[in-house]
Order: sequence, then C-alpha cells, then structure tokens
Amino acid sequence: MRMPMIKKTIFAFLLVQLSSLSAEATEIQLKSTVDVTAGIVRLSDVATVMDPDDRRRAALEGIELFPTPREDVRRVCPVREIQEILTLHSINLRSVRFTGPRAVEIQIATGPPVVQAALQTPNESAEPAPRAVVAVRALQRGQLIRPEDVEIQEIRRTHTAGTLLFLDDVVGKQVTRNLAAGKTIDYRDVQAPILVRRNQTVTVIARAPGVRVKTNAKAMYDASGGDLVEVQALDSRERYMARVTGPREVEVFAGAIRVTD
Repeated sequence: MRMPMIKKTIFAFLLVQLSSLSAEATEIQLKSTVDVTAGIVRLSDVATVMDPDDRRRAALEGIELFPTPREDVRRVCPVREIQEILTLHSINLRSVRFTGPRAVEIQIATGPPVVQAALQTPNESAEPAPRAVVAVRALQRGQLIRPEDVEIQEIRRTHTAGTLLFLDDVVGKQVTRNLAAGKTIDYRDVQAPILVRRNQTVTVIARAPGVRVKTNAKAMYDASGGDLVEVQALDSRERYMARVTGPREVEVFAGAIRVTD
C-alpha cells in the first residue's frame, strides 16, 4: 500500500534536514588498542576525530571520558559507551558518524621491563590468580549467552588481555564466533544482539512536531539496539543516519521535539 502523498512530502522534508546534517557530519574513527598515561582518558586518546571545523574538532578531542585503568587492568570500552558519554556532553549524535572497531582496548603505557627486588625476596606471598568469565559449555556463533553458560574462574596471567571480568558483561550478549567449553571470553567474542542486518529492509520512523511517519529503507551494515546505523532510502537512494529501536526498526528525529502519536 502506497504512503499518502502528504506523508511522502513530510518524510522528504525530514530527509532534506537530515541530509544537511550528514553533509557536515563529524567522523570519529575508533582505534582498536591504545596505550595511555595515567590520568584521564580523552576522546583523542581512543579515536581519531575528523571534522572540517578545527575548533569543533579540538573541542571533541578534549572531551574527558573516564579515568585511566590500573596498570594491571586492560579496559575494553565499546562504542556505545562513548556515544553515551558524548550525549552527556550535549553532543548531537545525529551529526556524528562512528567508524572503525566497535570497541577499543585501553591500557596504561609501560616502560621497558625492570627487575623488581620483591621478586628476589624469599617467602613473598604470591598474588592471587586473576579471575575472568569462562564458557562452561560450547557456544555457537549467534547464540545468546544465558547465566548457566558461563562462570567466573581463575585463569592464567598470560590470558588476561581483553578478557571480561564480570558475568554482567556477557549474559544476554550474542556470541560472535564459536567458543569451546573452557574458553576465556574476551570482548571480541560477544556483542549486543544484532537487531538490524546489512542490506536488510528496515522500517524507518520519522518524527516531526505532531507527525509520525513510517517508510522503508535499506540498512548499510549490522547494528544493535541503540546504535546509530546508516540507511539508504529505497526510492531516492539517499543515505542518512538513524538509531536502532527494535528488530528491523530505526528512528530519526528532526530536532528535539515532543511528539503526540
């Protein structure tokens, strides 16, 4: 069934507004791994910011994200967390395009190894073995992890890079590759459930004052709930950013407005 002409006109108007925003969009390209110095992690530490406006780029690069991790800990920061922090700083995510990995691994930069006197001290009590999330049964790619699929176990110190330390980090997440029983789970093994697939036709909900319009578009890549994803209009082939709100559903807003359905 064809969309009434008035709704098509409204939706076309919204896309013009969104296109003007996309043309000036800032690109934030996430890095995969970074070494930082003790203190505060800023956006420039974990990503390359590209923006034609030098003042805007500098302002974004200077945004403080969180304190640096301890020297013995590697923190994994997903792109979703960075998006939430930028929102708290009043950054309009409709004008920002995120590229690169979906998570960045952060650790304190260390100098050349040194021999510590403590290693030569007899009867020194050993540090407790590190603990992390481990699969207790084989898990298949695409499977959603249940509480009974994982548990916290002691692991080798050589296996600590990128590992997830808490059950909440994995329960309810989707497995990205087949995992054998006993496998230590790291951030590359799981992701938020994919709700929109690349090249999939999705429902686009566009909102404007007092108006709510639906149409269809094609998703350009996989995305999870809450993620921003680029979609392409089926008729005009115009591309714009939308936020994933459900299975095969995304939403765009023409300004911060209150809408009555």
